Amino acid sequence: MSWLHKVPLIRLLVPFCLGIVLSFYYPNEVYPFIYALCAVWGLQILYQRISKIGSDYRYRWLFGIFCTTLFLLMGYVLANSKIEKFNPDHFSHQSSQQIEFYVGKVISEPEIKENTIKTTLEIIQVKNHQNWKTSSGKCLAYFKKDSTVNISFGDLLYFKTPPQTIDPPQNFNEFDYKKYLTHHYIYHRIYLRSNQFTILDSNNDFSIQGLAIHIRNQLLQNYIDYNIHNDELAFISALTLGKKDALSSDIKQNYSSAGAMHILAVSGLHVGIILMVIQFCFSWLKRLTHGPFIVSIILIISVWSYTFISGLSPSVLRAATMFSFLILSQILDKKSNVYNTLALSAFAILCVSPYMLLEVGFQLSYLAVTGILYLYPFLYRLLIFKSTLLDKAWSITCVSICAQIATAPLGILYFHQFPTYFLLSNLIIIPAGFLLMSIAICFQFFNGFPFIASFLSKILYHSISLLNRFVAFIHDIPYALMQGLDISVFETWLVYLMTLSLIIWLTRSKPKFAIYALILLSGLTITQTIEKWEQIHQDEITFYQTGKRFSIEFNSGYLNTFYGSQSLIKNEEQMQFFIFHHWWAKGLDRSYTEIRPHHTPIYQFENTRILCIDDHYLFSPQQVKAFQPHLVYINTKNQIELPSTATKSIQAIIVSPTTKKHIVSELKEKCKVNHWKFFYLNETGSLKIKLNHKHKPELFASKNLIK
Repeated sequence: MSWLHKVPLIRLLVPFCLGIVLSFYYPNEVYPFIYALCAVWGLQILYQRISKIGSDYRYRWLFGIFCTTLFLLMGYVLANSKIEKFNPDHFSHQSSQQIEFYVGKVISEPEIKENTIKTTLEIIQVKNHQNWKTSSGKCLAYFKKDSTVNISFGDLLYFKTPPQTIDPPQNFNEFDYKKYLTHHYIYHRIYLRSNQFTILDSNNDFSIQGLAIHIRNQLLQNYIDYNIHNDELAFISALTLGKKDALSSDIKQNYSSAGAMHILAVSGLHVGIILMVIQFCFSWLKRLTHGPFIVSIILIISVWSYTFISGLSPSVLRAATMFSFLILSQILDKKSNVYNTLALSAFAILCVSPYMLLEVGFQLSYLAVTGILYLYPFLYRLLIFKSTLLDKAWSITCVSICAQIATAPLGILYFHQFPTYFLLSNLIIIPAGFLLMSIAICFQFFNGFPFIASFLSKILYHSISLLNRFVAFIHDIPYALMQGLDISVFETWLVYLMTLSLIIWLTRSKPKFAIYALILLSGLTITQTIEKWEQIHQDEITFYQTGKRFSIEFNSGYLNTFYGSQSLIKNEEQMQFFIFHHWWAKGLDRSYTEIRPHHTPIYQFENTRILCIDDHYLFSPQQVKAFQPHLVYINTKNQIELPSTATKSIQAIIVSPTTKKHIVSELKEKCKVNHWKFFYLNETGSLKIKLNHKHKPELFASKNLIK
């Protein structure tokens, strides 16, 4: 507890963050009484400090309760005040049928995808009954990519198509893109073809972000002008400028398997490298009287200059803020507690964007920095090398171990994987990143001197190519990436508490924390045992919602058979997005699964018969009745005739998302008449049938629960 008294800002940050989390899960409009409550609590704290009660040690706990409650309320109120949909001018508060036209401004740099161009619009005006009204609200926008579409940051667009609310996940354990966009206060999206919008005004207004994007694109063009292209261009753009849209899936997968994906996302590592380069260049200034102060100012300017040219992305803004506070604390008070400084930087970021707390990048960044600050000195002292090269190698290894200990549980929770050879890869990749960024800085600096720039560009190109081959080699080593790992949020907390207990036991020699770690390990073992028991006894059928493509799965314990359309089976990214996360949650992976193409209209799993009716396999009512299916899956644009009288065997009709609406309506009425359960996958999401040999099967939809 004595350590907590030295870090008061962390003690205030915790309830502040809790208030933000409460705001996300229980949002509400900020009414005046909440402000009044905050004011009352503030006055109460002031009273506590100046009165006799405040000076009496016996009542200090009251002051702690008041402070904790106040910061919790502050976090809740601040987060709610940032929610755009509570703004009365938000475009969603008006019926889309009443709005004739929208005017939106492009507020993010367009990303070029395979078939579309993706950006974010700020709806600034709507036309309602011949009157234009000022509006607000963000909207994710996709434009069909063709030669006539040329969208730039800052453009004003005029369109009629109303934005649609973003759907929740369609499949079990699927990535919740709706929740992710909510972190950025985006609740709607829109798809526009070239003939569905008009550019009213091109980007003519000055803005800081617009200037940053322009400079970044110019620096990117410098790479292109000197014949850096393909994967090498995509890599150096991601490494130095934060542009990741050109990275191929193979490059991403290779670096992910090597445990070096952080090198491709501009963040704290890159800002740290910039600081190291600048500090090396200006180290001679430290000999002057006010040299350390001057160097610190140069470092802060350099950090924010790099943040500017990298496009002011949230990840680099976060890293720049964190490092700026750390540098300022050294200037103002060399005895300041570094954890207080870290907490202060988090306060600053969350006051501007409270839901940044829920971003994976924010959580990983602060965990990694905290882990390095606390563990590195202890770990580094374990081995001492006289050789400078070995000492540097050991230092990089210590940093990698500390960062991995701090972030691995969260990485498993979100990404379900762990890179086995992260120590080997980071031993090469971190120094290589430092070297490549140094060469890139020199290349951009000497861009006006063709001979020097050409020489540096060749070194840069071949160095990147060599690094990519090394990472591909790591990726190809057997068991380079442990995939399919799955832990719950509760288990993640258990792992972190257990790890923290072990660290305190080892670094502070407190035996009781070893007992705490053992208790937490027992708790984790119990939860995992319960999960494994449930997985061994799972007996279910799953219909996935994968659009036009058919997909069904039969699962008994750890034996799994998946049938799907050829186009789905061959698409690794789509399989991972729609299917794999559900497998991992059930304790399955490819070694337990037999993947087969859909080639028959008839399936049977244990005592359950399934009939699939599509454009290739059409059945008459008599044939359906004769087959006596328990489940009927319908995926066709043609009219369907089911038995006119109730068939006892049929329990449910399952309709694919691509079935025409009038057919869906007819089938729904037919189910009501015959007392069949009806599932339209476009509305219910994926469907799971849990087989129970003693009772009727239980049917679960991903969006709701039906028995």
